[in-house]
Amino acid sequence: QGYCSAPKQERVNAKEKLREVSRFLRPYIKSGFSPETLGQAGRMIVKLIPYPYFWSYDLAWMIQRLSKIKKSSIRKSLSNWWQRPKQLWVSGCNASKHFIKNGWARRNARYIKGYRTLAIKENLILYESFWGRGAMCNPYALFEFLLHDPAYAGFEHIWVLDSFKEYSDMIERYRKYSNVRFVHYMQRDYLKALSEAKYLFNNTAFPKFYIKREGQVYINTWHGIPLKKLGPDMPDGRIESGNAIRNFLQTDYIISANPFLSQIYKNTYSLEHLYKGKIVEEGYPRLDTLVRYDKEECAEKLRRMGVTILEKKKIILYAPTWREEKKGKKGSNSILEEYKSVKTKIETACPEYQVLIKVHQYVYQALKGKQYPAYIIPATIDANEVLPVADILLGDYSSIYFDYLYFERPILFYIPDIARYSDHRGLYMPIDSLPGPASEDLNEVIHWLLDIDNVTMQYKEKILATKKWCCDYEVGAIAKHVSEIILEGKVKGYALAEMTHAKKTVLLQTNALKDESSIFALNCLLDKMNLDQYDVTLALPMPTTWKERELYELFDRRIRVIVQNRYISVTWWDDVKNRLVCTNGFSGWRKKHFPIQIYQEEARKRYFDYHFDFAVHFGNGNFTDRMVVALVRGENPYAQDFNLLEQNSQALKALLKEID
Repeated sequence: QGYCSAPKQERVNAKEKLREVSRFLRPYIKSGFSPETLGQAGRMIVKLIPYPYFWSYDLAWMIQRLSKIKKSSIRKSLSNWWQRPKQLWVSGCNASKHFIKNGWARRNARYIKGYRTLAIKENLILYESFWGRGAMCNPYALFEFLLHDPAYAGFEHIWVLDSFKEYSDMIERYRKYSNVRFVHYMQRDYLKALSEAKYLFNNTAFPKFYIKREGQVYINTWHGIPLKKLGPDMPDGRIESGNAIRNFLQTDYIISANPFLSQIYKNTYSLEHLYKGKIVEEGYPRLDTLVRYDKEECAEKLRRMGVTILEKKKIILYAPTWREEKKGKKGSNSILEEYKSVKTKIETACPEYQVLIKVHQYVYQALKGKQYPAYIIPATIDANEVLPVADILLGDYSSIYFDYLYFERPILFYIPDIARYSDHRGLYMPIDSLPGPASEDLNEVIHWLLDIDNVTMQYKEKILATKKWCCDYEVGAIAKHVSEIILEGKVKGYALAEMTHAKKTVLLQTNALKDESSIFALNCLLDKMNLDQYDVTLALPMPTTWKERELYELFDRRIRVIVQNRYISVTWWDDVKNRLVCTNGFSGWRKKHFPIQIYQEEARKRYFDYHFDFAVHFGNGNFTDRMVVALVRGENPYAQDFNLLEQNSQALKALLKEID
C-alpha cells in the first residue's frame, strides 16, 4: 500500500529497498523463522527502509510479533506465506493491520470462534439487564424464582455485570449458591457464555455481533409499558432501533405486560407477518417482586446500601425518565442538580415527607463510578424492590407508575416539559388519561401533597381502572407461569398474542442512498408495491449524512426498516480469505478458498433463518452484501452456473413481474 501510493521517484527508491529487504529475509525464511532470528529481522527492516516509508514499520512489527510465537509448526506455516501468490500476502498484511488496530475486530473473532466450536450446555441460563447494570427487572424476577424452586434445581445461572467492584455486595449475597456465577460484560467469559448458554434472558438487546445459535432459546422480556413513544416511533427511531428489531426477530419468546404492549411489538417493531416466535401475555414477572418483601424489609435493604431513611417520615419516590437532550456526564450532572432542587422544595414545603430519587438507567450509566448522594437509590437495586417503601410516587413519563399501581397508592406527575416533549418525542396516551394529576408547575404538585387525601379520592376510579388494564394478573405467580411456558413448553391455558402471516414477504437490501438516481429508483420500486399485500423489509446500512438520516425516516411506516451494522464477525484467517475474494474476484484458485461459512453466519446474524418470498440486493453494492442476499435466497455459490450479479438480476426481475 505504501509503495503504490508514493510518488514516482519514491517508488523507484522503494523498489530498490524492497529488493534489499527480500535478499535480507531469504536466509531467515529458509531457517523457518526461528525466534532468535526474527527479532533481529524486524529491527533491521526499520534501518533498511527508513522514514517516510511507514509501511516498513507495519512489516517490522508483524515480524517481531512472530518471534513471540512458541510453536514451531505455526512459525513454519507463517514462513510459507512468503512463497504464496502476492495477492494472498497482501490480504494477510491488510487483515493483520485491521486486527491490530481494532479491538472490536479481535473481540468479534473471539466470539465467532466460540459460536462455531463450543457445545451448548442444556442446563445453563444467561441473564442480562440493561447491558450489565445489575440483577434487576424481569430477568431478576425469573432468576429468583428459578433459583429457589426445587423443580429447577439442576440449572446453572450466569449473571452479566459491567463492574464486579460496584456489585460486590450482590456477588457476596449469592456466593453460597454453587450454581450461580457472574461474567463481565463484553469480556472473554461473557463471549463464551453467549455461545454456551441454552437459555438467554435479556430486557434490552444483545450486542450487534450476537447470533442466536441453533438450539438456543432466546427470551426478551423488555422493560416496561411505554407511555412515551419508543423505538421506530421516536425521532430518528428507525436508525436507533435496528439492533432491537434484529434481536426481537431472533427471539423464541417475547414477554408482554398486556395486549397494548403486544401491539407495540407487532406494529411499532414490525413483527407482524414475519416473526415466528411467541409473544407471552402473562404479565411482567417483575410484578412478583412487589409481594416478595414488605415495606420494612425494603427500607432496611436501602439502609444497608447507604440510602438515608428517616424515621417517622413518609417517603415520596421521585422517578423521572430519561431526556435525550441530557446526554453524557455534563448533562447527567445538570439533571442531578434539577432533581436536588425538586427534593429541596418539596421537603421544605412538606416537612412530613422525605424524597428519595430513582434515576433512569442512562443517567446511572453516565455517572458510573461516582459516589451518589444518600437520597439517590443506587443503580444496583431493582426498582421493584424500592416501590413497596414509597407512600407516594412522583413520576413523569416513566413507565414505573404502571407497576406502582398494584399498591393503589397516590401517584402524582410532575412534567415540566409537557408541550415540548409531547411535540418532539410524542406520547402513546394523552396526559389526561393518567391515574393522577399532572402539572408543569412544582408549586401545584406541592399543593396536591398538602391535600393528598382528597386528591387520591378524586383519582381512585382511574387508579383502579388502570391497574386492571396493566396488572390484572396473578401477581406472585407470573414468573412461575412464564417459566412453565419457556422451560416446560406448557402453553395450554396461558395467554399468547396471535400473530398473522397473511402477506408475501419481500427483502430489499441496499447500500447507502447517496445520489438522487438511486433514491428515485428505490422509491419507484416501493411505490409499485401494494403494502396491504406485501410485507416489505428494507435493510439499510448506518447513515453517514444528515440527508440519509432524514431519508430513512420518510419511508412508509408499514415498511420494516432495519438499519444494520455490516461489520462481519470473522477470525483472522477468515478475514484474509474474504479480502482475497472481495478484492480480486470470485474465480479461479480463489474460489477454492471462498469462506462461505462467514457469509452463512452473516446472513443468520442479519436475517436469522427467515424465509422471504423475494430477496433482492437493490442498486450498487459490494460483494459481501450481494452474497448474503444470495444465501438468503438459498443459492449455492459452488454451483457451476453460479453468477452473483446475474442471479440477483433474475431475482429483481421476478419481483418486478410479481408486483406489475
